Amino acid sequence: MDATINLQHTDLLSDERYQLKKYSYQLIDGDQSTNKVTELYIRPDAVAVLPYDEERQTFLLTRQFRLVACLNGTSSGYVIEACAGLIDDNQQPE
Repeated sequence: MDATINLQHTDLLSDERYQLKKYSYQLIDGDQSTNKVTELYIRPDAVAVLPYDEERQTFLLTRQFRLVACLNGTSSGYVIEACAGLIDDNQQPE
């Protein structure tokens, strides 16, 4: 059975580069119901790729600085992750 939501209230918290919205909703899952509050950035869809180098038998990853990693205590702020980016409005994720 799929969960359903009853959206109760939406607040616009920021309208800078992307909108930041606060949603208050009721999550209904079977016979259980829970009230929730969640903040979400409204932004374009994203895609990730995991290239594989057959000759070296290894996956190719990228090393990027992430401010939140630095603020959370990662000594350098750098993380290793899959290559990813936002999808332009006129493109498909394939």
